[in-house]
Amino acid sequence: MHNLKIKDMNWILNFLGISIFFINRFKQRTHKTVSFKLKYWITDNFQEMATTLLLNLALMLILSENIKDGTLEPILAKLPEWVTILGVPGICFGLGAGLSWLLYELFRRKIKDAKG
Repeated sequence: MHNLKIKDMNWILNFLGISIFFINRFKQRTHKTVSFKLKYWITDNFQEMATTLLLNLALMLILSENIKDGTLEPILAKLPEWVTILGVPGICFGLGAGLSWLLYELFRRKIKDAKG
């Protein structure tokens, strides 16, 4: 594992954050008596997953570029100590999990409002 570059680890942590969120959502599904069907689950959650993946991709690309040129350092210095201890890898994981949660809730609320 030590052969992984830090930037590669950031992408993996971001993907793990997204995966953990969606696995947890599946665990908390409404119809627990229904057996798992991957095709149905992907179809039912496609909008949330696609938006989450694309937005995370965009933010990770922006973050990666700012890590390379050092413009992220002044921003990190202004954040609370626990955030700077976690550093960029923690931010990448948090983006994956937190952004997934936020987008999922926004989509579900919009769908619930549309149904009345």
